[in-house]
Amino acid sequence: MKLLAAISGLGLMAAAAPVAAQETGDPMKGAQFARAACYQCHAVEKAQDRSPNPDAPSFSAIAADPRMTALSLHVWFQSPHPTMPNLMLRPYDKANLVAYILSLKYVRHRPR
Repeated sequence: MKLLAAISGLGLMAAAAPVAAQETGDPMKGAQFARAACYQCHAVEKAQDRSPNPDAPSFSAIAADPRMTALSLHVWFQSPHPTMPNLMLRPYDKANLVAYILSLKYVRHRPR
């Protein structure tokens, strides 16, 4: 939960700054990227409830946060974080990953 709050907080701070144009990503390519690069720590599929790393939120949980936006995710991926590897995402991979995560926003989640 702290991770979700931090991601959301970063997005709110960044919203006050001028916003650069951001690419619109492809959710299908983002899903492919997530399956290749993020699956070891995060539950990346819509139906997955728990991540392999219990400290890593599922992508569905990240998307379900009502404060989650494309901007907050872009800011998160640009900032170093001690709880994640130092990811150097190419702009199109980042845009695709953001599009994929946000595509999960409207997927119904099973209660825990």
